[in-house]
Amino acid sequence: DLFQVKKRLKSISVDGCPVIGQGGNGTICRKDADTIVKVYNPGTALEKIELEQKYARAAFQAGLPTAISFHTVKVGDCYGIMFELLNARTVGQAISEEPDRVEEYGSLMGHLLKQMHTTSIEPGRLPSFKEKAFGWIDYLEEKYTGDGLYEPEDIESLRNLLKAIPDSDTVLHCDFHEGNVMVQDGELILIDLDDICTGHPIFDMIFMYMGHVIAAQSMPQVIEKSMGLKPELALKSRETAMEVYLGTKDKDTLTGYDQLLGAFTAFMMLLIPAKSKDSANVTDDIARQIITTTLPQYRMLSDMLLERAGMLGA
Repeated sequence: DLFQVKKRLKSISVDGCPVIGQGGNGTICRKDADTIVKVYNPGTALEKIELEQKYARAAFQAGLPTAISFHTVKVGDCYGIMFELLNARTVGQAISEEPDRVEEYGSLMGHLLKQMHTTSIEPGRLPSFKEKAFGWIDYLEEKYTGDGLYEPEDIESLRNLLKAIPDSDTVLHCDFHEGNVMVQDGELILIDLDDICTGHPIFDMIFMYMGHVIAAQSMPQVIEKSMGLKPELALKSRETAMEVYLGTKDKDTLTGYDQLLGAFTAFMMLLIPAKSKDSANVTDDIARQIITTTLPQYRMLSDMLLERAGMLGA
């Protein structure tokens, strides 16, 4: 009653273990045939890991195919979580090993994305994306207003656009790509749920566009590192996923939707310095570069984006 007593964490080594995925929050390794380990970046608090486990359980209980960890471990100076996934591999690995099946796997990704975006979850079980994003804008206002960066009207514009996007209680992954989905016995399983939350599907679609289309154009090495895929295969997988998700192969419809997502990318890019403020990948210099590069484009698009946000529907 006087003390909170927790079992001492088991220490493991991942030396020599194959890396099957790598992102901004950590690295996923194959420990053995039955087990994968997500090793968080140095400095990640244990409380953050426990939150991810809590959110994964909430998503699983809502009916989504989610990997549930069975315990937390120490990996050198870092924390990790272990998952029992029998002979599973990432979708990225599967496509790389069997590139002729890229459309098959892309179709499965599209169905899983649609399942997420039609799964509602009761308030409070997952964070709200909009609440997090309003906090990011507050951070941007405090740290990057002036010095040729944000003007007060820019901050107001970002808040107004965020308000205009309809609220929703459906599940968002916020980092949905072929390196964050496992294949086990032909079934897909979601992993890497650091950013899982609720909100309008447009947010997930913007992140997916950025991670595939924008990255393929400007940072193809990021795709190969995070997804284990060549950019052209990642783009083909996404193309098929979008056809399934939207229920059409009409090129004009698909191109129009991508143009909309491309425009909203300017809004989301401006939030990245706040969203990734604790990541070693986004230094203050990089944050300022993102803002100075993207802000003029956003200013030109802001009125159109505000109008389109109001047309999204719930």
